Amino acid sequence: MGKTARATISLSKELLLEIDSIVKKSHCNRSSLVQEALESLVEEYLEKETKEKAGRIYREIAQSDRELADKFLSISSETLPQ
Repeated sequence: MGKTARATISLSKELLLEIDSIVKKSHCNRSSLVQEALESLVEEYLEKETKEKAGRIYREIAQSDRELADKFLSISSETLPQ
């Protein structure tokens, strides 16, 4: 990432206890643990957002393809010999 900035957040006591337990076991500090967790969360969010956008685009393409196929069939039935 780049430069760091300080942020103050409020957490439930239970969550903070869980974080401290993980920190103790993993020999890291709160800041690095929370940063890793947030980076992972942001990555998952952006990936989900990208997949949803791609899904919308592919649905639009599929609809457009169906419309073009319908038009082609209509035109070809008028112009091709039977």
